[in-house]
Amino acid sequence: MTELPKNRFKAALKNKERPFGTWIMSGSEVVAEALSHAGYDFLIVDMEHSPNDTRSALHHLQAIEGQGTTEAIVRLAWNDIVRVKQALDIGARTIMVPFVQSADQARDIVDFANYPSRGKGDDGKRGIALMHRAARYGTIADYYERAREEICLILQIETPAALAELPEMVKIPGVDAIFLGPADMSASMGKFGQFGDPAFEAVLKQTLDVCHAAGLPAGIVGGNDALTQHLIDIGFDFVASATDLGLLMRIAAQQVATFKKVEQKAGLGY
Repeated sequence: MTELPKNRFKAALKNKERPFGTWIMSGSEVVAEALSHAGYDFLIVDMEHSPNDTRSALHHLQAIEGQGTTEAIVRLAWNDIVRVKQALDIGARTIMVPFVQSADQARDIVDFANYPSRGKGDDGKRGIALMHRAARYGTIADYYERAREEICLILQIETPAALAELPEMVKIPGVDAIFLGPADMSASMGKFGQFGDPAFEAVLKQTLDVCHAAGLPAGIVGGNDALTQHLIDIGFDFVASATDLGLLMRIAAQQVATFKKVEQKAGLGY
């Protein structure tokens, strides 16, 4: 029989290793596979702001796991029981649930990720079907009993209302990490993109203080190298930098600026 696959990302957080990754927004499993060879600890497969559906997310997982050392995180499109179940069944070991606004929602999400009647005090509501990729098509004999061991559940907070609920969220058994969404958080504060603003810096500190007091890791994404380094320096436990499309467009814009400028000097206007 097959052994339950280990979640390297979850283990890295437990070992205080500060994993580093990037975001896959392109919807391309080829790009995901290529970036898995670049040395990232994790790649976030986005289902919220990208064209990915369940089948394409499955193909991303297959592409990333084929490399062998990079862990995939699936960011769901929304925080409901069906999306959690589908992501787990296709083999996502780490899922990020967006726009979690309250401790009650967080408890529901934990239930969505747990099977019922496991006899360990954490009974849940995850639908049962063992002939799926997560159970290696029925070859992991004890998948039902052990699945939660390697699942890493990340809750994404994106508003001041969610931040106010954070002290209760971090106490909930089954919550493995918190992720602060900087774009939505800054926008909901009326300071979109003002990541150096003192009020936003205070939110970063509050998030870290609450999470670390509870012994939970906190993650975030930085849009550029300077911001990413700052987020690492102030103590975030896992950090993503930019996105696959952001990296592509940044290099493309640089190249266009360089060569169109050269061409114009040479009298070439195309």
